[in-house]
Amino acid sequence: MQKILISILLCIFSFHIQAQKAIEGFIYNAKDTTAIVSASVYFGGTSIGVATNSKGFFSIEAPGQINPPLIISSLGYKVKVISNLSEVSKENPIFLNENPETLETVLLEADPWTRRKKLAEFKREFFGYTKAASSMIIENEDILELSYSPSKNTLTASTSQPLMVINRYLGYLITYDLISFKITYKTNSSGLTSPYMSYYEGFAFFEESKKKIKDRFKRRRQRSYEGSIHHFMKALRNRSLAAEGYKIFKNKTEVKPYEYFNLTRNDDLVLVDVLSEKLNILYKGSEQSLLITKGKFSIDKLGNFAPEQNIILSGSMGGKRLADLLPPDFNK
Repeated sequence: MQKILISILLCIFSFHIQAQKAIEGFIYNAKDTTAIVSASVYFGGTSIGVATNSKGFFSIEAPGQINPPLIISSLGYKVKVISNLSEVSKENPIFLNENPETLETVLLEADPWTRRKKLAEFKREFFGYTKAASSMIIENEDILELSYSPSKNTLTASTSQPLMVINRYLGYLITYDLISFKITYKTNSSGLTSPYMSYYEGFAFFEESKKKIKDRFKRRRQRSYEGSIHHFMKALRNRSLAAEGYKIFKNKTEVKPYEYFNLTRNDDLVLVDVLSEKLNILYKGSEQSLLITKGKFSIDKLGNFAPEQNIILSGSMGGKRLADLLPPDFNK
């Protein structure tokens, strides 16, 4: 059974879209302190973003209550992630480190896979296994560095600049800063190699592909949300698993929805202690998922959870990835 370690989901942070004070600052080159022009400044996983001016200055409206990280991205520089917004001010400039093109390194082992094969593997695991995945386009896929290691049986991907992705199914333009990506494969006795575990993380910035959201996009977005990990986590937090269509199974036996979930409220977060490492989840009688937990985690108001490393998914939820990813204000 394929297990999918979800990390991308933590890059969608919850908040209420309310008028808040502006976050202002300057972006400079750490090497020579010159202003970085047209750097992207956005809140991770949202549609709130701006670009720096000729002086490296930016001003962006901060979301309320629960703060997502502030992401600064510019071609030729390493991505900067700021979790504490109190650190940002005009008096405290932000410095970006250059990310120069690395010199060609001598490979210690030959890579037997063609770029076409590696790219196909990357897209399948990155986009997911749903209907939406076939409608995804990476406009600048040539910037992807892909490498398969026969000895480790892994495929890794990296990029020095954001991926520009078009989601034609949900109607989004996505700028995605890829931080890490790895697929681990298993080879069976017949010599067949297939993905066993996928791990990736990064930050997404959403824009509407059309000024007016078409009705078909609204319907599709709702379908992508239903049965997703965010939907499940929000229902878990609100103690509405049964009402939302979820059933919980332990060793193929249905159990009470909260028999194995111990929930404790801590301000705006709900802390969850799962009393069984493995639980099966059935959504609306047809969508099956396996939930494996490696420790306690917390859930915010919109179903975002942390730490993401404590959750491993397979099945229906594990198959929903970037192609079904929604910004946090989708269901406000």
